[in-house]
Amino acid sequence: MRLSDSTPLPAELRLTVRRPGQADASRPLMLARDGGDEFVGVLRDVPDGRRIVTLASDAWALPVTIVDHWPATLTLRGTASPS
Repeated sequence: MRLSDSTPLPAELRLTVRRPGQADASRPLMLARDGGDEFVGVLRDVPDGRRIVTLASDAWALPVTIVDHWPATLTLRGTASPS
């Protein structure tokens, strides 16, 4: 994962994946910075089918994204907050 337009970059991100209707996600996958502007982690054993994906740091969270099938390439974009 690579973040753009995020200053300062967080040390880590939380990625959660859950089924629709599931009360909460199992443990979030922690994505660690690779020393640059990319975050890495391994997401294992995601069964096929629709999933709800969230990405967050300690300071922000992106809107929920729905993925219909795996593997998937996601582009998640936040919006600038009004001044």
